[in-house]
Amino acid sequence: MKDMLAQLQTLRMQVVECERLAQAAKSERKRAAFLRVIAHYRTMIGELEQTISDEASSQSR
Repeated sequence: MKDMLAQLQTLRMQVVECERLAQAAKSERKRAAFLRVIAHYRTMIGELEQTISDEASSQSR
């Protein structure tokens, strides 16, 4: 589970970095690209959080 928590933290940091880059982007094309990456990262974060939650629930039974 520690590996999943570490990856979750990494993904969250990547979202913050991409948000910063999107805000600083001078072209709309770059901004849009970073926003798409952010959306993908958030999807992965949600899936990983669900997996962690499911894993914790199954271990507590």
